[in-house]
Parts: sequence; C-alpha cells; structure tokens
Amino acid sequence: MPYAPLTAQNLKELADLKPTTLAIMHGSSFTGDCARALDDLNVALREVFGPEK
Repeated sequence: MPYAPLTAQNLKELADLKPTTLAIMHGSSFTGDCARALDDLNVALREVFGPEK
C-alpha cells in the first residue's frame, strides 16, 4: 500500500469518527482505542513508505 498524498488525510478522517472496532477483510478485528490505532498506522506507513508528497 503506497503512502499517497491523501493517506494522512484519509486516516485522520477515519480516526475522527472515533470507531470502537476495526476489522479487515482477511484478518482479525481490533476493539479498543481505534482512533489511536489509526493515528499510529499513519505514523508507521509514513516511516516505512516515505514522507507525504
């Protein structure tokens, strides 16, 4: 998954929804502080795939 120009914005908009559960299509669900998990995901993606352009 590339870190595209809208990645940070999209993840922030999802985090702003304050979800209580995150689920992916082929894996486990996460229940807890999902807003923080999405913020942490943004940091990890930026570090791995490069800065936002």
